[in-house]
Amino acid sequence: MIPLDTENKHLYQTLIGIVLLFGFSILLSLAPFAMLSSLTSAVVVSCIHNQPHASISHYDAHPATATSSYLLTITNKDTAACAPTVFDLQSDLPGQSIGVFSSDPATLPSGESLQVKFLFLADTTLPAGIYPFTLMVRSLDQPELSSIITLQQTIP
Repeated sequence: MIPLDTENKHLYQTLIGIVLLFGFSILLSLAPFAMLSSLTSAVVVSCIHNQPHASISHYDAHPATATSSYLLTITNKDTAACAPTVFDLQSDLPGQSIGVFSSDPATLPSGESLQVKFLFLADTTLPAGIYPFTLMVRSLDQPELSSIITLQQTIP
């Protein structure tokens, strides 16, 4: 053990204090980076399912044959962390009318859109008039997430 010179005792204490203070300030300056590193490694990207978006982008009517065709655009609004979603396509039509989708079910990755043709064959036994009908796009995994479009069909 080295004997401590009592005359320079204050000098030694000051030097030790400076070394401790300098070391502590270095630790403080590095702390935000250490916290940021631990935060970024703790962030977990999770899947959030959202209601799909559905819209009609084209309509073509053939009154003489009581048929109409529609172009239905479906967009998967789930977050990027989600697996592709399978959407069930349904229609609620007047009387004994028939509806045919070109693709059912439709599978879409997150953020992607798909266009599906819908052919409406009207029930000609119904009285002439304008009849409402609906098209529904529904997630098979999350059935509460759906989009409904209400349209009208003229039956001659």
